[in-house]
Amino acid sequence: MYFGAVALILFSPLAASLIEYVIAFFKVGYADARFTYHKMYEEQSYVIDHHSPLNYILIYSMETMNGHYAIVFNICPDVWLVAYAIQLCMHFDYVSRSLESYEPMAAKSSTDSKMIASLVKKNQILLEMADDLKEIFSLLVLVMLFSTEPTLFCAAVYLLTEGLGKDVIGYLAFLPTSLGQYFMVCYYGQQIINKSLEIGEAAYSQTWYNGCQSYKKSILAILGRSQRQCEINAGGFQTTNLKGFESVMRMTFQLFTLWRTMMEPN
Repeated sequence: MYFGAVALILFSPLAASLIEYVIAFFKVGYADARFTYHKMYEEQSYVIDHHSPLNYILIYSMETMNGHYAIVFNICPDVWLVAYAIQLCMHFDYVSRSLESYEPMAAKSSTDSKMIASLVKKNQILLEMADDLKEIFSLLVLVMLFSTEPTLFCAAVYLLTEGLGKDVIGYLAFLPTSLGQYFMVCYYGQQIINKSLEIGEAAYSQTWYNGCQSYKKSILAILGRSQRQCEINAGGFQTTNLKGFESVMRMTFQLFTLWRTMMEPN
């Protein structure tokens, strides 16, 4: 969906030029038909004139490559973030399911102690990795937060002021991908919160009372650590979860409503 929307933006000027040329060809004939040489950045001027086939191909290729690198810069860090989040959720889920299904017995205290010590160690490693994930990607999520709201707001204003034209359609094609990209990060941020808290629930719901004293102490340690949820946040500004996504939508709507109220004549 993302690449399809970007391809629409990148190649719609070329498609428009071709369509206009074909229409002119059938209307006025081959001799009088002219290629319009539309490009992505119409307001951008270059040293060479793009109104010739060779120069047009050169400049359009440069603009397409620029769009390609913008795509890579925009989407790849989020893919890494989501990939690491999925890995963390998988391991949190493994620890919680292992705790929930295990049944300790006083008669096998040595086995129980080794098993719970292994899970405590894995849980501690996961908590440290979750902190690293939050620290590494906090700036990225902060930039995404402060870019998503203006994108949504500008799209609404652009549609209201300009109407449903060619440029607006291209802009609106990109809007769902930008919104979906932020939702994806918020969704997996919510999953990290849920899966990290499930470890404490699993430790409490198992038959820990049948275990030896050291096993019970280890369960208490897991319960204590699980009180602090793991999360991804936007530079400490906002927790990245489904509630944060909802607040972004609400704030955008409020800004748009305020703008409409200010622009209406008295």
